[in-house]
Amino acid sequence: KLQPALPPQRSSNSSSSSSNSASSDAQQVAALTAAADVVGQLLQNHHQGFLPNVRQQRAAGYAAAELAQAVQALLAERAAGRQGLWVGSAGASGQGGSSGRHLFGWRDAMDIVVKWRQLSEPADQVVWVDLLTPREFEAGFGSHTPMYSGQTKCVRYAMNFERAMQLAKECLLEVRVQGLGFGG
Repeated sequence: KLQPALPPQRSSNSSSSSSNSASSDAQQVAALTAAADVVGQLLQNHHQGFLPNVRQQRAAGYAAAELAQAVQALLAERAAGRQGLWVGSAGASGQGGSSGRHLFGWRDAMDIVVKWRQLSEPADQVVWVDLLTPREFEAGFGSHTPMYSGQTKCVRYAMNFERAMQLAKECLLEVRVQGLGFGG
């Protein structure tokens, strides 16, 4: 089970105990937020076309913290000799099952990130391209943003062109060598 981001609320009849608890909770929230801000700033893309957005940076930091907790729980389950981490299917973006539970997988990890991204920008859509029907994909819902279009470069992504082209060449060569029986 995932650890809560914050400790559970403590109930007490005494107002001084309640104010101490609230103060302690506020301090923990402040510490978590400060850590999220640091991590979020590290995830900022510092290239032309990408402006800093403090709300998105903070959400990215919170997402990193929640994802780290999930991975920690998954590793603890595996270290204990269990199959993995069972999570509820409610709200999962592509896994279900009659039991309402499934093993934590890559999509669950991405669901954590998507949830925090959508909290920072609620109007931004997230489309799981692999869940689209062929008809939806061909209609353009699985949109692709080109790095270059003719002589025009996309300011946000053109800086990745050389690296992407080199990786594409390496992948094609690897496939070709394996296809000819020369590779491992």
